[in-house]
Amino acid sequence: MIKLAVFGGSGATGRVLLERLQKKGIGAVALVRDANLKSMDLFGAELVYGALTDAPAITKTLAGCNAVICVFGQRPPYKEIFCEQATQNIIAGMQQNRIQRLIVQTGGMIGEYSENRTWFFSKLARFVQQQSHAMMRDREGQEARVTMSPLEWTIVKPPRLTNSKATGKFVAGPKVRLGLMASLTRADLADFLLTVATSNLHNREIVFVRNSRGFRAVTVEVPEEQKNADFALAV
Repeated sequence: MIKLAVFGGSGATGRVLLERLQKKGIGAVALVRDANLKSMDLFGAELVYGALTDAPAITKTLAGCNAVICVFGQRPPYKEIFCEQATQNIIAGMQQNRIQRLIVQTGGMIGEYSENRTWFFSKLARFVQQQSHAMMRDREGQEARVTMSPLEWTIVKPPRLTNSKATGKFVAGPKVRLGLMASLTRADLADFLLTVATSNLHNREIVFVRNSRGFRAVTVEVPEEQKNADFALAV
């Protein structure tokens, strides 16, 4: 039986992710802070109370899980610097629990990926990096922690996220480019995260993903040998 640990489940993307998990009948454990639970429905996920700095809470969240999805990040006014350390804490917990599969969602503007950005988007990314230097360095450090780990990781980098319904029409891959008008629905992002987390797709790759409006859609396919495996899950 598939069971996923979700870190960041109380955020906008995390709630959509947990809703998609519930609809697909996949078990989920979410680490959340007490303050986030007073009036929040987290779609039947098993809840563990604690912070991303709380090693015992992280270990409890990971217990019995097959894979991990991280969708946390800074929120306005973007003063908190915690993503790199939190990710390292999760990696350490995964190694202790012998969990290999890790999916981390960051963002399309983070890091130096000029080949994955149009000229205008590169200029915007550079401006944001300069204006929010500490936050962006924290996210770059987060990505570095992931890529240096021995785990079976995938970093997913979407552009601007929207709250529209799932379309099933998006492109994803290491060579996908993002432009100023690029966007992605949180529902489509959630479906892609689930597909990657429950397969070996994009193992140890940094993947950009965006909607396919105005472009030829690329289908995300599960390899033939995985189609009947427990971890095979189509978008």
